[in-house]
Amino acid sequence: MTGRERLLNSIWNKPVDRRAVSPFIYKNFVKAFFQDPDVDVIQGTIDVYRHFGFDLMHRNINVRGDDVHVEGPNWRVVVKEQDSRGERVITTQVETPERILTQVKSVKQLTKYHSVSATVEYLIKDRTDFDQFVKYQPPVPKLALDELRRAKELIGDEGITAPWISGVFNTLADYRKLDDLLVDALMDPGFFHAMARYFQGRLLEYTREILDEGVDALSYAGNIATGTMVGPHFFQRYILELEKEVIDEIQGKGTAVLYHNCGDARSLFEVYNELGFRAYESIAEPPYGDSTLKDAIERFAEHITLLGNIDQIDFLRTATPEEVKEKGEQILTLAEKRPSFILGTTDFLEEGTPHANLFALSSSVSQN
Repeated sequence: MTGRERLLNSIWNKPVDRRAVSPFIYKNFVKAFFQDPDVDVIQGTIDVYRHFGFDLMHRNINVRGDDVHVEGPNWRVVVKEQDSRGERVITTQVETPERILTQVKSVKQLTKYHSVSATVEYLIKDRTDFDQFVKYQPPVPKLALDELRRAKELIGDEGITAPWISGVFNTLADYRKLDDLLVDALMDPGFFHAMARYFQGRLLEYTREILDEGVDALSYAGNIATGTMVGPHFFQRYILELEKEVIDEIQGKGTAVLYHNCGDARSLFEVYNELGFRAYESIAEPPYGDSTLKDAIERFAEHITLLGNIDQIDFLRTATPEEVKEKGEQILTLAEKRPSFILGTTDFLEEGTPHANLFALSSSVSQN
């Protein structure tokens, strides 16, 4: 069985020759592996999965559209950057005939190869700001999918493509402050749903372009609306329908959705069953999440393939290779109750993870 067949069969709940093992390898680890910030990440990701004997699920493929910086007749964009004390501040101003919208992002370098970006000022501060999007934002731009085409050609039957898109609520949180969004849903649901439907429509437009190009799976970011941030009742009332419509369209065209929540999720398992996605990650246990694999195995619908749940923050970096192999085998034994399961991590691998531990993780599937 090829790596591609093994992963696709695992995701679509079909027989496999063995359990797949596919930790989330982000571009920072690829750069660290080669000690090169300018490494070819598309080829490098393939090489890293191959080096450790992992089943190749390629997620380092940029397919996301730029929905803000594309200019139009009434949508002028000005970007300014300033570096100060190890922090890069990016200020984006959108000028329309009626007003100026401002977004400020802070970018900090956490490690040699990994930086994080946080929005500290959001484009949509009130209803009138949102009205500017409806009135003046240019149409959804055509995506540059060269990376996806190249990755598919390079991967062949060795693995699958699974680039990232944001879910609807994650997309909303890019434009409006999270606590304001939560209040909007409760106090001004008309405003909340107008924003949600507008950005859902644009999300669907560029997602359809990705689907038309052809992709095996989409890693679907749903990590903002966590169990402790919104809870099951809020999710069911205000989010479920929006996400399900997108997921249904994606999977209706034969592409699997791998839903991602690397935080608290325990209270949402039954709600997630209603979303209908094919696969779920990452079953993060305390202190980084509130889930356990045993609980997830018992409560998730059987048609959903679970992926996880090796802790890559502490355990995978500090354990011995023998402990890693034993932990992998324990997880696989527990997961025997599931028709489909993929051994992986609770998020992307940390730089500095001992290579011996990754070889041990890969070898843990040989006994199961």
